Amino acid sequence: MTMDLVAARSVAKAKETGLTAFLWRDRTGEFHRIDRMETRHLFFTLRMIWNNHMPRDARVGDVRLYSFGPYYTPSYFRDAIAAILPELRGRNDIRREWMRQIEQMFAYFNNANRIQSGAPLRVSAAQ
Repeated sequence: MTMDLVAARSVAKAKETGLTAFLWRDRTGEFHRIDRMETRHLFFTLRMIWNNHMPRDARVGDVRLYSFGPYYTPSYFRDAIAAILPELRGRNDIRREWMRQIEQMFAYFNNANRIQSGAPLRVSAAQ
C-alpha cells in the first residue's frame, strides 16, 4: 500500500466520522480519536514518540525503541505531539511520574534554547 493511499484513507476515515481533528493510528492500523484514548495510552504514546526520535540523553522513563512503518512520517509525529500534549494537559488523572517525565521533555528544550542563547544551563537529571 502506498503512502498516498494510506494518507487518503486516513482523511476519508476522519471525514466519515465527521472529525477534522488528529487521529492516532495504532500498530494494527486502527485509528483513534485522542480525546477518547485513556490517559495512560496517551502518555505512553507521547513517550514512545519522544524516546524514538530524540537523542539518547533526552530520553525519559522506560525506553523501548521501535521500528515504524512508512505511515509514521516526521510530520505525522509532529502532528501527534501537537495534539497529544494539550489533551494530556486537560486530563485530571495524569500520574505524578508521567508529569515529571513530561517536565523532563520540556526541560530538554529549555536547556537547548539556553545553550543556543549562551545563557546558563539548567540540568535536571533523569531518574
